[in-house]
Amino acid sequence: MTEKINLLVIVGTARKDSYSEKVAKYIFEIISKKDEIQADYLDIKTLDLKITDDGAYKINSLVSKKLIDADGLLLVVPEYNQGYPGSLKMFLDSYFDE
Repeated sequence: MTEKINLLVIVGTARKDSYSEKVAKYIFEIISKKDEIQADYLDIKTLDLKITDDGAYKINSLVSKKLIDADGLLLVVPEYNQGYPGSLKMFLDSYFDE
């Protein structure tokens, strides 16, 4: 038996009730049923994305572990004026080393 692929599905917007959240949940449900995939889910609006007093980003150790353990990330992101949301940028900058 081969080792399972560990995929992390990430909702890339902090907007409440976004279509991205609905799409991410749908994708997560489908890939979770695959025998060869170990899926996990992360919604960035549930994180406390803030900059500390020294200018560093606050890191959540559970999220850090999920990112390190993942073989791949599946980002579900809305487009805002041909770009991505600021909340996703802050998330990606916060967990740069992972």
